[in-house]
Amino acid sequence: MASEGVVFDTAGEDRQFLRDLAVSTIALLIAYNAVIGAFPVLRLPENTKRCAWVLSIFSSCVCGPVCLPYVWRYVFQEWDETNMFQDDEVSRSLVTFFFAYLMVDTYYSVMHYSDQLAFLTGWGHHIFYMTLFYMALKYHFCIGIMTTFPLEISTIPLSLGRVNPRWRNDLAFGVLFFLTRILYHGFLLERWYNMVAPPLTLWPICAIVLVLHAHWMYSWYIGYMKRLKNGKGKKEEGRQALRPSIRITATSGTSDPPSPIQHRTRHAGEGASEKKAGGQLFGSMD
Repeated sequence: MASEGVVFDTAGEDRQFLRDLAVSTIALLIAYNAVIGAFPVLRLPENTKRCAWVLSIFSSCVCGPVCLPYVWRYVFQEWDETNMFQDDEVSRSLVTFFFAYLMVDTYYSVMHYSDQLAFLTGWGHHIFYMTLFYMALKYHFCIGIMTTFPLEISTIPLSLGRVNPRWRNDLAFGVLFFLTRILYHGFLLERWYNMVAPPLTLWPICAIVLVLHAHWMYSWYIGYMKRLKNGKGKKEEGRQALRPSIRITATSGTSDPPSPIQHRTRHAGEGASEKKAGGQLFGSMD
């Protein structure tokens, strides 16, 4: 690793970058098309919003876990600001992988779901981070970038829920977002802010992104509490609607059993509903 004095010559760095960029791009293209091919429902015009999150699943599932040993070593165990401005083969490969993800996602956004590429969270986000990661590769601070990748962990439940609403878990997303993009992000900002003589001043970028994340966290909390309140209200309305029928049944004492024809009709209707629900892999999403 960096503390062991790994040094890259320019020609070697270029070869590694081109190799990693090619491998990462091909892997992401295969993964994306495999998912779209396996679930044709995603190719429907009304599901472009879901397609826009497929690549995010792969990028977050790779970058989030792979960076954790670096975070443990260089942020918590052996903090030294000089380590933030070094790199090794793994850190350069992971930064290149995320660079490839941004590049491939931009391509598919333009070609297939341009309506989902917003100016700030789409074009602005991708161009900014592609520039930052290019600088990290050129000026050798990939380990510093690696320490920011835990922020991608919260994207895992978010992207899964966007692609398939049955996998949606708002609470898991909110908790992970708070732990990684607020608490850990704030801790990392404190580390970066107190660097004595860094070759590059990175903390302003970290601070601006933290403010944006705090705004998103607040918006998520307001929305989550509103959905929670609405859900409880709907359950209470359901209970109120059932109470009159229950009282009538109790006072009547007896009720006629359904006829065989009614029973078969109701059973057939329930079977058709179950078949429809079972055959529909992806439900609707707000």
